Amino acid sequence: MKRKRIMDHGCRCLIMAAVASLSLAGAHARTWTSADGTKTFEGELVAYDAGKGRVTVSLSNGQSITFTQDKLSEADVAHLGENATEAAVAARQALVPLERIAIRRADDEARLVHAGSKRPFFVKGFNYVRLRAADGASAGDHATFDADTQTTKAHYDPGQAEAMFGALSQAGYNTVRVFIIGRSKVNPGIAGDFGTTEALYEPYMENVLDFLRRATRHGIRVFPTFGDGGIPLNAYYRHRNIHGNGFNHNALILTKEGIDARVEHVASFLSYVKEKEPRLLPTLLGLQCQNEAYLRADHWPFTMKEGEFTAANGRTYDMASTDQRQALMDEGYLHYHERMVAAVKAIDPEMLVAEGVFVPRAVGKDPAVHAGVWPGKTKDERYPPTLTSLGTGPLDFLDVHFYRTDRNESVDEAFRLNLASTGFFTPDMAGILRRKPVIMGEFGAFDHVEETFEEAVGSMVRVRDLALDAGVSGMLFWTYDCFEQPRLYHAATDWPLFVREMGDFGKPGDGVLVGVNYFAGWWKELPNKWHGQGWNIDQPDWRPVFPERVPLLGQYNDQATMDREIVAAASHGVDFFAILWYYPKPGGRETEHAPRLNRGLETFLASPEAGKMRFCIEYCNSPNFSAEGYEQWAACITPWVEAMKHPSYLRIDGRLVFKVHGITEFLRANNNDLELCRQRLDTLRAAVRDAGLGEMIIGVGISGQTPPLGAKWPPAKLFDFTGTYMCVPEVEEREAEHPYATLAAQARTTLGNRVNDPLPWMPYLAAGWNPRPWHYPQAAPHYQRFFSFPTRDEFTAELRAMKISLEEHPSLGLPKKDGTMRKAFTIYAWNEFGEGGIVAPTEGRKTMMLEAIQDVFGENQ
Repeated sequence: MKRKRIMDHGCRCLIMAAVASLSLAGAHARTWTSADGTKTFEGELVAYDAGKGRVTVSLSNGQSITFTQDKLSEADVAHLGENATEAAVAARQALVPLERIAIRRADDEARLVHAGSKRPFFVKGFNYVRLRAADGASAGDHATFDADTQTTKAHYDPGQAEAMFGALSQAGYNTVRVFIIGRSKVNPGIAGDFGTTEALYEPYMENVLDFLRRATRHGIRVFPTFGDGGIPLNAYYRHRNIHGNGFNHNALILTKEGIDARVEHVASFLSYVKEKEPRLLPTLLGLQCQNEAYLRADHWPFTMKEGEFTAANGRTYDMASTDQRQALMDEGYLHYHERMVAAVKAIDPEMLVAEGVFVPRAVGKDPAVHAGVWPGKTKDERYPPTLTSLGTGPLDFLDVHFYRTDRNESVDEAFRLNLASTGFFTPDMAGILRRKPVIMGEFGAFDHVEETFEEAVGSMVRVRDLALDAGVSGMLFWTYDCFEQPRLYHAATDWPLFVREMGDFGKPGDGVLVGVNYFAGWWKELPNKWHGQGWNIDQPDWRPVFPERVPLLGQYNDQATMDREIVAAASHGVDFFAILWYYPKPGGRETEHAPRLNRGLETFLASPEAGKMRFCIEYCNSPNFSAEGYEQWAACITPWVEAMKHPSYLRIDGRLVFKVHGITEFLRANNNDLELCRQRLDTLRAAVRDAGLGEMIIGVGISGQTPPLGAKWPPAKLFDFTGTYMCVPEVEEREAEHPYATLAAQARTTLGNRVNDPLPWMPYLAAGWNPRPWHYPQAAPHYQRFFSFPTRDEFTAELRAMKISLEEHPSLGLPKKDGTMRKAFTIYAWNEFGEGGIVAPTEGRKTMMLEAIQDVFGENQ
């Protein structure tokens, strides 16, 4: 398939979301009306550019949208001029700072973590780049944040940035790398007007702050790199006593005057953010001194082939000696970084400082052969420092870049040779990795190496896996959508394909997937499940009788509740919700309730927080909601396939995960005919393929009291795995509660019966069973059995036992393509408040259950 450019899709989606948005609570919320008067939405004015007629509004879901004022009514346009400044100030005050990122050093490896909670932070995202060329020129230069100057027009596009953040946050990415640069007359950038700007150009920096605010609202970190290691193209920097007036790259690293200028450049950027909006500082992942560090052999002082040179570190080097020349470069960089790190930490002690490098092999260098930075040795005169030399200095973390440039080399071979040239696989590097994390801040695919976008993505999947095997702490793809640079493939070329294959850059198979069943049975309309036994409107609301069960994040399945639930679950080690879905069976007794029961899926799909975790569908085929016949089955497939298009849908080795709730009813609905059952499932698989979504693994639910299935269990030919939603042990009916240990023992017994089944089994763990609010004489027997809720220690012990069982039994989990298992289990349940399976925070137990999950499985996330 040829490359196609899918542009502005995110912006269109955001505008549509605004029209459909629920009301925004707050003193500055306003109802906005479209120019033709047919549509309204509510939101808070964030910014208004009267010159361009561009409006930015913050919605109730935390996202912002940007559009032109001609989309609004006359009354709204009049309101803009009167309230823009006040609204902008209010919106800034509403920003909630992100948690700082820090370094955790250990005996085995150093990792990036959240500074407060110590949760691991794996860098996953993109380089966000805007290029602009001079009239008639084919190549462009960086202009991402460019503002109006005396000679150029602004290039910063907040709407485009907002659409990018929306797409990334939904897909689970957390970092964007950007260039802070000002080196050309076409794109003066942070340099501003040549004769009047001093350390930095404030209109440019205001665009940077706008970008950081948007990133903060989406929970995304920004990683600024200070371009090519130069100084801004303005008189303030260029008219100094620097060898080469700042155009000699070597002088900026090796001389005091050059280092002074570079340090001031970076420090002024950080100081501006701190002084203007200090709450944005945690949004910065760190500061990167240079995009790709290097010195040039064809520039002074390396053009000196004899004599001595005294560097900024006070040491004198013999320029006739290869060893001394190499030491000048290596020690020069260490001194430069000492100065830079000290300056940054003086402004903000918690700010991380990094350096970026391309590998020597990328510019024709073999460090063993081309030591000494001698001119004329290779065609490319750039000499990058190695990771092993930079790793001995004061930097907090390192950034290495990888691109395959020769189609005749395999991805594996190119990766091994390129990283070897920077010392990555040496014993010295092993020691460095215990002190400093390494990310892969750039990786991408050239169109002269990969013939199609699909081929490029396939190669990038392999690069991802190789990088993870090598122990990187994150990676950033080049680029998200810089179509101005046609030689490389960009993720937005086919965003659904990219996300489907690349995921969020985490390697499939790492860690245990923690799933929690999600039941969307909580609506306001009567009758509802907060009254009587959940079925009887004439009985009173049971929440006052059981106040400890009242959820803290929202008592109804609305959008705001789901948004909060996703954040809470994802931040405590939950990987996915297994969302129960009900077919609105025509003529069925519960038909009117099915749309309400499916609000869980609807609100997850619409959530701006959906990128923080995954979800899958569990088709709840109980008799009242069981599809019978081809037409009803086809009616189910349509919404399933639409949901599976979401980038957060759970995949194992690229295959979509789907579960039928119960085998008995599935067989009955298909006349107990295995061939008919196969046809139904094949129809679903074909619809998924036709939608371009690839393959599936389909599971089915079995009772927890089912004995071992045996090798010839007939349905084994239809499904890929089995699972169990929940199992209540057979104990006597009594008013007193049975201990939680009895409930947990049933889950362990079930697990023991499953380890030799013909299909893999995804285990379950019970968070509780105590249906007292719904207890009445006519209820089924399992509604007459009550178990104590687990203490934190009890629940933690069962989680740890589950972790051990998954390690010990190779048949437990979800099947991968190679026949092994992706270790995974589900917990019953997130929000079965009436039945008593409750992981969600409640009035009685707060976040206890989530904290236990985080304690046991948080390190795997």
